[in-house]
Amino acid sequence: MTVHTNKTGTVESVTTALPTAANGSAVSAGDLDFTAAGSNANLREMLFGRIRGTLKWATVTNIGAGTVIADVYFVPKLDGSNPPQIDTTAGTSFIPATYRVGELIAARIPTANTATIFDSRWFELHAEKVTVYLLNRSGQTWNASNDGVVDIRVESAQSN
Repeated sequence: MTVHTNKTGTVESVTTALPTAANGSAVSAGDLDFTAAGSNANLREMLFGRIRGTLKWATVTNIGAGTVIADVYFVPKLDGSNPPQIDTTAGTSFIPATYRVGELIAARIPTANTATIFDSRWFELHAEKVTVYLLNRSGQTWNASNDGVVDIRVESAQSN
């Protein structure tokens, strides 16, 4: 019988600021390395992660309870440096669903010009290098600022 215990890892910040992004635009939040050479090398079995996005808007019209604020994607770099084809054209970005790991959802209408925190669900991570993308689905443009931060919390379940 295998027993799994949770081991909490550190919070990994993948960006200090997100750029302004119109609705339908995907922006990179930085790179993460979950391989043995990466900063999470000690977390090798059954990796899990959760994304926290802190965002703000000047206009919050049509953002309400249940609105998907952003889709979160982990686009792999299987050879360590080259990503697959995606489209980050402003307003019409497309990233294949195979790279989608979750979403950020509003619980209520955010206050205009105020940094608001959104968390994703837990999702499984794999030992690979990825670029994190957020695709704005809020219906409004979010503002570039130091408030636009994305963090990931990594945990592992390890066999005893």
